[in-house]
Formats: sequence, structure tokens, C-alpha cells
Amino acid sequence: MSLNIKSKRLSYKGFSYPLNIVIFEDPSKLGFFNYAQFQIGINKKFIFEQNEQVIKDILRHELAHLYTFLKYGVEVQAHGPEFQQVCQSFGWGKHISKATFIKSSEGLENSSRMVQKVEKLLRLSSSNNEHESRLATAKANELMLKHNLQILKEAGSLIEDETYLKVVFESKRASSKLYALYEILQLFYVRPVINRGLGKTTTLEVIGSKSNVEVADYVSKVLSLEFDRLWIQAKKEFQLSGINAKNNYFKGLQKGYIETIQTSRKAPTQSLSLIKKDLSERLQLVYPSLRRTSIHSGRQDFNAQCLGFEHAKKISLNKGVQQKQGLRLISK
Repeated sequence: MSLNIKSKRLSYKGFSYPLNIVIFEDPSKLGFFNYAQFQIGINKKFIFEQNEQVIKDILRHELAHLYTFLKYGVEVQAHGPEFQQVCQSFGWGKHISKATFIKSSEGLENSSRMVQKVEKLLRLSSSNNEHESRLATAKANELMLKHNLQILKEAGSLIEDETYLKVVFESKRASSKLYALYEILQLFYVRPVINRGLGKTTTLEVIGSKSNVEVADYVSKVLSLEFDRLWIQAKKEFQLSGINAKNNYFKGLQKGYIETIQTSRKAPTQSLSLIKKDLSERLQLVYPSLRRTSIHSGRQDFNAQCLGFEHAKKISLNKGVQQKQGLRLISK
């Protein structure tokens, strides 16, 4: 394609753009191009099952999307005339320009038994029986800790294990809910990252082992629904109003839920340090030059925060959540 690429950056007409190629898991999607984050993804399933030519053709298809975006911008049809013209300009036939190459009805493997056990325990942690709730939360923490230490013991180093990334929350702009989820998910053995892509989309990503990312995704999606449910109830019952009250209420929910998890956690400091080091290496692998962004808290509303802190006890994880977006495998 005669494109100038240096150190994961692409030069085009005097501008420099990042370019990241990732591996993801999905029952049917072959690949994708995310213009907001300059990511090209290839389905892990096809890497193992298809020959090299098929993989190259999938790459060409997604690179054509990238080139179309650079040349025409985002306001064009996904596989419209501009995209077809780009494919033709590189001499790529219809097998490249068409939307799909292979159709597969086979799904990827189900969540691991550990993930299923943890999700079940987290649902039990919402029990009205305080003793049962605390016991289930403690057991979930114990199971996750044991699982992570086993990964480190078997792998020996990050290089021998797979690192996954998944977008667990998305909004048009950074919000108090996003920041609250960011803080909470750090307790689930993943490294959350707030990614402000092109345009107005802000995403919350989590990075870690596959099982931890799946648990964090479950927790994030259920907590997002619970935050909204509890806010609607509190607003009606205590006459709360305004974005500042909502922000502080979510901040209180965040603090209350974190305290619940930390109270039930009995983990040796050395073990947590090993896991923290492992997560730092995984983060460095995905984002070598990540910039830290300060989180603005806004005006304090102690009444709303105290209510949120108290209402964190009402959070229920006993809800089913459908998976909508596949995991992205970063390395092996």
C-alpha cells in the first residue's frame, strides 16, 4: 500500500496517526476497524483455523477501511463507492471488498468455570441475609485471588500468558458513573483505562487475564444498571435533583461498594503486590506510553454522597447481562 509506518504510527499527507492491530474473540465477526481508536482487529478463531492467505485478505479488507477513513473521513458508507474505489486502486478483487469472507456458525468457548462461580457468588452477595451476603463476597474474593496466583505460578511471567482488553462501558463524554466504575473495577484484578477516542466517544476498557476481564465486564454492566435504578429511587424519595447531586450520589455508591469489597477481602500484601506488578506489565504491553488524566470531582454535596454510600448496601448483582462485544486478545 506504500504507506509510511514507523514505531506503530502511520504517516499520511503530513499527519501522524497511531495504528494498533489487536486480536479479539467473537462468534461470527471476522475483523473490524475502529476509527476512533485506530485499531484493526482480527478474530482469534480465524488465526488458528484459516490459512495465511485468508488472514492476509481480512487484513487487507480492514486496511481498506482505514485508508477510506483517512481519505474521505467518517461520513461515508461502510462498503460504499469510496471503499470500493480504494480496494480497486490497490488491485484488490471482490473477495477483498465484500463485507464477509467466511461464515461460521460455531461459537467460541464459554466462560471458564471460575468466571461462572464468581458471578454466582456475586449474585449471592446481594442477599438480604447479611451473613450470607458477606460470606459470598468473601468467597468470591478468595476464589479470584487463588485463581490469579495460580496463573502467575503456572505462567511464571506475563509473556507466557494471554492478555485481554475489553470495552466495558461507553458514553458520549466522561461521566461520574464512568469514573465510579473505573475505581471499583480496580478491585477485580484488572487495570481499567479511560480512553478518549476521536469525536465524542469515551470508553472504559479493562486489561487483564481472560477470566478477570470477563468478571469485570459482568460487574460493570450490572453496576451500571444498578446505579441508574438506585438514583431514580433516591431522586424520588429524597427530592434530589441536578447533575451535581447525581454525581455525588454516584460517588457515594462507589465508596460504599468499595468498602464492602475491601472489608470482605483477606489477601496477603505480598500476593496483592505480585498481582499488581503483573497488571502493570500487562498495561505497559497494551499502552506503552499511557498518559495519566486527573479526575475532576466537582462541587461537593455531602448529603447526596452520604445517601449513595448508605444505598450501596442495596446494590444487587443478581441480574443477567448479555454479552454484546467480544474480548480482544492483545498477546500470548
